[in-house]
Formats: sequence, C-alpha cells, structure tokens
Amino acid sequence: MVENIKNSLDDPESIIKDPQSFTKQLFDAFSKENEKISILFADSRSSQLPHKILKTLQELVFSLHPEYRNNQEINIILTYYIYGAYYAYNENKNNDHNYVVSVIASLIKWKADI
Repeated sequence: MVENIKNSLDDPESIIKDPQSFTKQLFDAFSKENEKISILFADSRSSQLPHKILKTLQELVFSLHPEYRNNQEINIILTYYIYGAYYAYNENKNNDHNYVVSVIASLIKWKADI
C-alpha cells in the first residue's frame, strides 16, 4: 500500500522542488487508500504508517539525490515533514479534507536549497 501511495505521486521530485504541491499529492494518495489504511493501520499499528512512508520517501529522495543520504538536515526535515503532516492530518481527519490539506501544505515552505 505504501508503494501504491508512492507510485501515485505525479512528480516525486516535487518533494524537494515544490513541497506544498507534494503535500497535496501525498494526501490525495492517502485518501485513495483510506479504506485500506483504516484496516491495516488500526489502533496500535497506526504509528507504523508514517514510519513506512518516511522510509519509502527517503529512499525515493536519495535515489534522486544520492548526495542527501548522509545529510542530517535533509533527514531531520523529511522526518518532521512526514510525521508532522501525518499526525496533523490524522488528528483533523473529520474536518474538510481539502481545507486540512491546504493548511498543512501552507506550513510546508521548505525547499531544498542545500
């Protein structure tokens, strides 16, 4: 399922070039998989999803930019970005999807100028 989410991203490079657009793509992919996510990552397993997404997206970023693999700043930013966005969305999932994603995306202003 995490691979399905990754494969549904229009432009994987946007995680670095345009994180706000990437955020919208990522949450659109989440919403397509929502039923499976609810079953597979229920209750105590819910923390496994952002971890799996982080690892998958790190590998994606590192395949596009191998020079980032050992860059602590990039790794910290990606971790904060994925976990923060995931938990903010999850805590507000009963609100309007587009609004929640829009607010989360507006907070993600980082672009990799590293």
